[in-house]
Amino acid sequence: MISGVYENDSRRAIGERWNGDESRPLGFPISSTHPVWHVVPRFLEIAVLHALLDELARHPDSLGQYRPAILSELELRIHGA
Repeated sequence: MISGVYENDSRRAIGERWNGDESRPLGFPISSTHPVWHVVPRFLEIAVLHALLDELARHPDSLGQYRPAILSELELRIHGA
């Protein structure tokens, strides 16, 4: 997951990609054998952020450092920025 400005839009976007494994080393999505990012549609952003927080709740020791950044992104989407 990544968050940032996409194509000069003033609003932040969320991107995602799977980095792959032994059976699919390029991950997903790819374009012409090159890894690419998928921009999460705006109507799914809050749901994706909530799902990330759920995942962090299941693995607090290994992924807990990301909680403040996810909460910040969620705040931006709920209160508009």
